[in-house]
Amino acid sequence: MKNLLKSLSILILVCAAVAPAQKASPLSTLVNAELSFARTSGEKGMDSAFIAFLAADAVIFRPHPVNGQDWFRSHPAPPIKLTWTPGYADVSVTGELGYTTGPWMARDKGDTTAPAAYGEFVTIWKKSGDAWKVKLDLGISHPAPVRAARLDLPADKSGPSVLVRPDSGYLAAEWSELRGRERAAFGDSLHPVPALNFIPLLGAGVRMLRPGHLPIVGSDSVREFLNAQSGKFSRSFLGGNISRGGDLGYTYGAYRSRGEDQTSTTEGYYLTVWKKEGKGEWNIVLDLQAGGKK
Repeated sequence: MKNLLKSLSILILVCAAVAPAQKASPLSTLVNAELSFARTSGEKGMDSAFIAFLAADAVIFRPHPVNGQDWFRSHPAPPIKLTWTPGYADVSVTGELGYTTGPWMARDKGDTTAPAAYGEFVTIWKKSGDAWKVKLDLGISHPAPVRAARLDLPADKSGPSVLVRPDSGYLAAEWSELRGRERAAFGDSLHPVPALNFIPLLGAGVRMLRPGHLPIVGSDSVREFLNAQSGKFSRSFLGGNISRGGDLGYTYGAYRSRGEDQTSTTEGYYLTVWKKEGKGEWNIVLDLQAGGKK
């Protein structure tokens, strides 16, 4: 018996030694990709980092939407040092589409005494093989944050919670449903709508990003912010996509808002991240508007 127990102990140790390491979750690999992106920017420069991490068809805004690879390869390196860190991230159940958001800071390379600029970024990521690549990147400027950023994540996913492999018809229907909710809520150039139209679509942990404002987080805080808004706005869709599982998606395009006095107009671009929540409806988990008065 003693020899048998000894043999079993050895067998267990051998199995443990040769067992493959647990595969990293899609969420952790996404966060690591964002951290690596930021680290590369600090070590090799902003242009090198973006060229390395952008997908071939990635969209950035300068200030209008352009192909990111083409832009960075045809323009001189920006004379700034850009640093950032993820503050929140999430991925689809199928683990191939995700987004990150967090604070950024920019300093003039030539004048270290000049005040820094601050803001918040949102990056849409998609898996290309085993690597995450940036599909879209957009951000806002805001005052210096009052506290250091802390990474806040949803419950980590060790893999797809459901092995979803829907057919193209299902995904087309889901995309149509998402776009229908967006069109109904956000109007068009001929039919602007009040900012309160956001409220029925807000997810519980929604993040709203607006120029000049620190991130507004949580449905109660966002609702309070929207209730104080006046005037109307409209949006024009330009693009977007959903995950293979039909649970996470994004849309982007142009927006125009007009004050209650009808004289002040703000134009720019928006990015909305959508997620299936609760009763299976598409809700907004992040909404960003970038731009200024015209």
